[in-house]
Amino acid sequence: MMWLLSGNQSVRTLGELNLAAGHLGAKLPESADAVAIAQASTGAFAVGTATTEAGAVEVRSSTGALAGTVAVGAPVREVTFGSDGVTVYALDGTATSTSVTVVDSQTRTIEDTLPVALDTNFVVASPDGQDLWASERDGTIDELSIQLRRVVVSFSVGQSASSLAISPEGTTLYVLKGFGSIDNVSVVAQAAERVRSVLPAPANCVGIVLSPDGRTLYDAVGTPSVGNVQAFSLAG
Repeated sequence: MMWLLSGNQSVRTLGELNLAAGHLGAKLPESADAVAIAQASTGAFAVGTATTEAGAVEVRSSTGALAGTVAVGAPVREVTFGSDGVTVYALDGTATSTSVTVVDSQTRTIEDTLPVALDTNFVVASPDGQDLWASERDGTIDELSIQLRRVVVSFSVGQSASSLAISPEGTTLYVLKGFGSIDNVSVVAQAAERVRSVLPAPANCVGIVLSPDGRTLYDAVGTPSVGNVQAFSLAG
């Protein structure tokens, strides 16, 4: 099952997608302030919200039930889970400052705040929990050491990066990039710091999610009138 966030500026909905059957199950109303969603390995998920000046992380169970809400220091841009299924990394910021707020989803408390580049638009946690990989809008990819609290690696994969996924073993990054109506996914060898290959992506792709076994890439498509999820096999 995959939980999805959909809607427009005034109405938002949480929907449970059965990946095997290819149809939607439960649907739940969500705040119009909801802007991002991430699901843990346990099935639980988090929703990031943003108003003009404030942000929060909603923690929900695998059934969609709201367990609690954690206020963060600025409007949320994106959320992602660590491999432990408990830690939520909320990317939040304003026009002058951007950071990652580290939230314990069980205790629903803030554990830390990590600095990132101002135009960071997505983060993903490494499987070993030691690093965060972050994309900047200009296509720069940063590796942020959580222990050292600073960027230790930085390189470019081209323009207009908007979403990230990481392989289960942590050696490969998938970077969604868009150029007008043309989208693609760069497959990046993390150790070599270079693009190894490029995969096609549907037009108007707004996000990517990698399956737990690393064999399927799910592309989320969104326009003002249409939304869907497309599965792209990475096997073979």
